[in-house]
Amino acid sequence: MKKFVILFAILFCGRTILLAQDYEPFKPSIKMKFYSGLSLPMGNFGSGSGNSAGYANTGFFGSVEGLKSLNENLNLMLSLAVSINQLDVETLDKRTWNFTASTESYYSTWLLAGLQGGPERESNFEIFFSASIGLLYVSFPELIVNNIKHTSENTVAFAFGIGSGVEFERLNFGIRYLHGFPEYSGTGNILYPGTSAASSLGILLLMLGVSFG
Repeated sequence: MKKFVILFAILFCGRTILLAQDYEPFKPSIKMKFYSGLSLPMGNFGSGSGNSAGYANTGFFGSVEGLKSLNENLNLMLSLAVSINQLDVETLDKRTWNFTASTESYYSTWLLAGLQGGPERESNFEIFFSASIGLLYVSFPELIVNNIKHTSENTVAFAFGIGSGVEFERLNFGIRYLHGFPEYSGTGNILYPGTSAASSLGILLLMLGVSFG
């Protein structure tokens, strides 16, 4: 019995030593990701009819993300994205007369913080999901339609984002939905004529990027 206990202790200690040699403790790291791609207006923002239509076309965006690892599967995320969506001037011109615009694009800037994570990374391949909240800043075009001036104040509003993607080596492919709630106000606003009201602005990002770190 004594010999059995000694043998068991030797085997147990040997296994523990081998596992300790293979164990790699978690090391916090920082990663940067840079994206660009298409920005698709969603809902009323991309609609071309009705009082709440935004008449926005598909545009382009650029973004940068910073990730700080909290554990092996979860990261703290901070992102900044800028999207440019042109007005659907052709549709507006067909429905109005004497139409002019000071600028033909919406400019939206999204500053968001949240979490990004997913299953344990397999070799050089990783699947990730993200959720974030933050602020949206929107710059609106000033329009003159049928001799009536339509203006909106540039505004800062609450926003959120959800997304997913895959990373292979350093290449990243993803999709992300961003939504904000800016308040449109002014005289003869194109979305809410003659009123001040809260609305919503949503874009779907088709993302291609590269990561460092």
